[in-house]
Amino acid sequence: TTLFRSWVQSIAVDPANANVAYVSLSTFRAGYDLPDVQETTDGGRHWANITANLPLSTVTSLTPAPSGHLLYATLNNGTVARLRTSGRMPGRAWAQVGTGLPDSPVMDLAYDAPARALYVATFGHGFYVLPLSGGKVPAVPAGTPAPGNQGNGLAHNLRAIP
Repeated sequence: TTLFRSWVQSIAVDPANANVAYVSLSTFRAGYDLPDVQETTDGGRHWANITANLPLSTVTSLTPAPSGHLLYATLNNGTVARLRTSGRMPGRAWAQVGTGLPDSPVMDLAYDAPARALYVATFGHGFYVLPLSGGKVPAVPAGTPAPGNQGNGLAHNLRAIP
């Protein structure tokens, strides 16, 4: 299969199944900033496009949840998105996770299973904690600016790391 016509931005292997992997491809050098996320469920023999409804922006990193049932993606436009990967049904859609990140590329993401939180690294605007449903990380009131980022309000479910 010819898959890589653009450069590879991120690779992630499902922690629950080594035959399942994801790759995000950058289309920037081709002259456009579009998402491109591919999935294999057979160890790389075949790939399927799972970009679906992602916003029009390059996917900068992919992070599967330890359970193997969710895939998180960060985008160049400051978005964090989630895709339910359990069950291979048609029409799977990405959903935005949290709001209020600075208008800056999200460069990396780490999943903290015990805290049920995502740690978000932005380009030039610091690190943020995004508590997930049932998470143990306290939220801050809506509109609270991140330290050093005055004017970039945080949504109720984001907390800046000092």
